[in-house]
Amino acid sequence: QGEYAILVTDDTYPASVKWTLDGYVVDGGAHDLRYLDFTTLTTLESKEGCETPGGGAAYLMGGLRAKFYDTTFKRTAAANGNGGAVVVASDFDKMNVTDRSAATFARCSFEDFEADGYGQAVYGSIAQLRLFDSH
Repeated sequence: QGEYAILVTDDTYPASVKWTLDGYVVDGGAHDLRYLDFTTLTTLESKEGCETPGGGAAYLMGGLRAKFYDTTFKRTAAANGNGGAVVVASDFDKMNVTDRSAATFARCSFEDFEADGYGQAVYGSIAQLRLFDSH
């Protein structure tokens, strides 16, 4: 748990696909396979002593917004955390809808997920969560 492989594919416009993961990947692109190991990370300001903040595959907090298309979240887990696959949350002081974190899932599937806390697949708190043709 906590080890991931990221593979982005796009055969229509591969030169247009660019992605980053702050502190880990600077220049990701289409057909780029990256292995990431988060097993040694801990939350710095954990109020509950959790090993991880949750979100076995994605953690969106502090007004972050993301859209996932045609994605499979498979064999994800959050040990001592919420959101077996994804966490979408905002701070309590972000009551304005435009400042909240948000996630859209279109044609996505969630398979074999687990969380020790709330939200076995997805945990949302003070956030916008949209699912289209996803299961």
